[in-house]
Amino acid sequence: MFRLTTLVVLAAALASTGCQRESHANEEPAKYLVTTPIRKDTELTKDFVAQIKVIQHIELRAMEKGYLQGIYVDEG
Repeated sequence: MFRLTTLVVLAAALASTGCQRESHANEEPAKYLVTTPIRKDTELTKDFVAQIKVIQHIELRAMEKGYLQGIYVDEG
């Protein structure tokens, strides 16, 4: 019984000391750098060796004379 009482008193003492808050009166507010993005039109162009047209079937043709060695596009 003595151990149980001691354990309860010790647990209550630890709980009461752990719940106290320290006041931080001297804290400065955080400063954040704020900018405004520039809005402008951009064009992204890339040159490819073949022309790809979207219809029911895709047809790939080389723009230069010669043989097409490989088609690296799967259906779907």
